[in-house]
Amino acid sequence: SEQQRELTQIQYLAWPDHGVPDDSTDFLDFVALVRTKRAGQDQPMVVHCSAGIGRTGVLITMETALCLMECGQPVYPLDIVRTMRDQRAMMIQTPSQYRFVCEAILKVYEEGLVKPLKTAVYQQREKASDEREEERKEQQKAGEEKEETAAMEEGEAGVVELLEGGLDEEDDDDDEEVEVLDVGEVTEDGEEEEEEEEEEEEEVEEPSVASATSVTSETSANPDPDPANL
Repeated sequence: SEQQRELTQIQYLAWPDHGVPDDSTDFLDFVALVRTKRAGQDQPMVVHCSAGIGRTGVLITMETALCLMECGQPVYPLDIVRTMRDQRAMMIQTPSQYRFVCEAILKVYEEGLVKPLKTAVYQQREKASDEREEERKEQQKAGEEKEETAAMEEGEAGVVELLEGGLDEEDDDDDEEVEVLDVGEVTEDGEEEEEEEEEEEEEVEEPSVASATSVTSETSANPDPDPANL
């Protein structure tokens, strides 16, 4: 057919059959290289080993986990293995291989080797989260303003009540002053009446003294009364 295709083969040499690599760092570098080569490619990638289930299953599990991390999705290695085994039996042959890939996934999380990508879905989710946060802040701000307004109104009401109370006290003081003045007038009238009574008594007593004086004068004029007159 004279059709030509360019092929890229990447081989991991230090990985024994039924075993695991000595260092997960080298394995993660290998996975990153594979992902770089397949970036922007629509055709599927072929992964194979001796039996096509042990080491192949570890690589596919790791690459699937990295894709989920980039999309901001949770990673459950056991679910990934079950899904692969629905399509090919015995994917990941030994417990040591499963433990190795789980430790590699944990290392990616701890060291932050993969960050979520700004995909359309992720951007929509982030935008919705930002909108909810903005709405929450606006509600909180509105609540604070409402509380401040209520506090100001309460304070103004207290000031008005205090002023009204002060005016009532001033009115009471004015009434008391009027009453004191009235008592004072009554007291002055009483004193005037007492003075008038004393003057009348003096006037009454003066004639008595005068009459007594006249009697005494007459007696003095006739010190020796005539026995004949007696």
